[in-house]
Amino acid sequence: MTLPGSLTEQDGMCLCSRDITAGDVVTVLPGKDQHVEISLSKMSAREQMLLGIPLNPDLMDGADWEALPGIGPGLARDIVVDRHKNGEFCTIDRLERVPGIGSKRIEALRRYF
Repeated sequence: MTLPGSLTEQDGMCLCSRDITAGDVVTVLPGKDQHVEISLSKMSAREQMLLGIPLNPDLMDGADWEALPGIGPGLARDIVVDRHKNGEFCTIDRLERVPGIGSKRIEALRRYF
């Protein structure tokens, strides 16, 4: 499912389109004059893990990384900085490029991705 529209502005609001993925929360509320208001947000990593929804390493922020066992604030920050500096990870295996993350840690985290 894709939200309609492209990156445009209409009635003072930014409209964008992207595919809805696992872990997204779509809220539909009644608006004015028979219109509806649609908002899109994402579940936290903790919520996704509780529901068994696979995490996407390219959509996680520092708080999401810290929710994983064995990832503290420093390593979470390093992961986010690396992604901004070097681009998306695409797979969990590419986390090995972050200092402090080796194959053993990746195997321990794999079940969440």
